[in-house]
Amino acid sequence: MKVDSAVMAAGTPVADPAVQAEMDTHYQSVRRFRTPNAAAYKGLGRTYVEDPQFRSNYDKIADGLAAYQRDAMDAYADTRLS
Repeated sequence: MKVDSAVMAAGTPVADPAVQAEMDTHYQSVRRFRTPNAAAYKGLGRTYVEDPQFRSNYDKIADGLAAYQRDAMDAYADTRLS
C-alpha cells in the first residue's frame, strides 16, 4: 500500500489527517506479518528510499513518492507508535 501520489502532488503535508489515515491502513497491513514499534516502522520507511528497487517502484508512480511515503511513515510513527 502506497500513499496516494495525487495527495503528494497537491502538496498535502505528511501530517495531514488524510495522509495519516492512509498510513494507518499501511501500518495495519504491515501488522498482518509483525507489529513494528516506531523505530522499526521508520526503518521500513527508510528502506523505501534507500533500497534502489523499492525507490524505483515508488518513484515510477510519481517522482519523490518514496521520500514522501517515508516522511509520512515517520510522522505516523512519531504520533501513533512507541
